Amino acid sequence: MAMPPTEHEVWDRLRSMLRSAISHCGDLAKLPAQGPSYLAMIYELEEIEGDARWIGFNRQDARWNAFGWEMSSFRKRIGDALRAHHARTIFLHMQKMMQGALDEAEKMKNAKTGRRGPILPRTRPGPHRESRPVYVRPSGLLVPSTVQ
Repeated sequence: MAMPPTEHEVWDRLRSMLRSAISHCGDLAKLPAQGPSYLAMIYELEEIEGDARWIGFNRQDARWNAFGWEMSSFRKRIGDALRAHHARTIFLHMQKMMQGALDEAEKMKNAKTGRRGPILPRTRPGPHRESRPVYVRPSGLLVPSTVQ
């Protein structure tokens, strides 16, 4: 049975995959043969997403899950960018975005959170709910009360 990776191994893989993805963004902007760089970048973005979700689960920090979701959406947009008319400028911009993601990951790794326990996303206000009283039938069916 294989041992689960340590946090240090996951951090190392996350940083190296982010650096490699930055390099592949530059290759996609400059090199005419885009297939190998595209396939490598798709693989790296999937690994980055998985590593970010692993860190989010083990640290109980939902910010890392949001980071993983951003990498997932970035992976989905790569193919559209490749087929665009101005792919060079798009990939140069994506290279800057990936560098920003690496900087953000480095900052979140060691930054103080200022709280104890899990870091959860802020709850949004719920949809409008009626405040009329209801009558519960013995069958469990909820019926709005007609008495105001």
